[in-house]
Amino acid sequence: MAPRYYLLVASRDHILKGIEGNFLQQRHPHRLERLKAGDYIVVYAAKQQIGKDSKANRCRKVLGIAQAVDGNCLKLTAEEVLGTENAAACSSKVFYRKTNLQFIDDFVVKDFEPLIPRLGFVKNKSRWGLSLMRGFVEISKDDFDVFRS
Repeated sequence: MAPRYYLLVASRDHILKGIEGNFLQQRHPHRLERLKAGDYIVVYAAKQQIGKDSKANRCRKVLGIAQAVDGNCLKLTAEEVLGTENAAACSSKVFYRKTNLQFIDDFVVKDFEPLIPRLGFVKNKSRWGLSLMRGFVEISKDDFDVFRS
């Protein structure tokens, strides 16, 4: 079966932890559970840190690409992910973590905005952020190749 391609939106700090540990996580199970062995996921950071909405916190970079080794998706409590102190302040009590990912070693971090004219999933090029609001988007092989180039 041919691989599928996805784009995940998260904060830079969360993505870098995932790249270091070969995992990705989100609060929404239906997203990461879609990834099957052989599928690819592009990780995009809209912000430096989660929860801070200022221009100084913008990141807007593609930080990596990973391939799923298998279809495993773990269900974890907020305490397991964030620690007891931080979990109390978190609105979500469950997280889903995709393990067994192989991040592409030679990937070069890219600014997102210069890629927009070449991305087919971005329908409105002047309001491109709308295409990313769901946080997890299936993309075409052509769009994947834009990120990979």
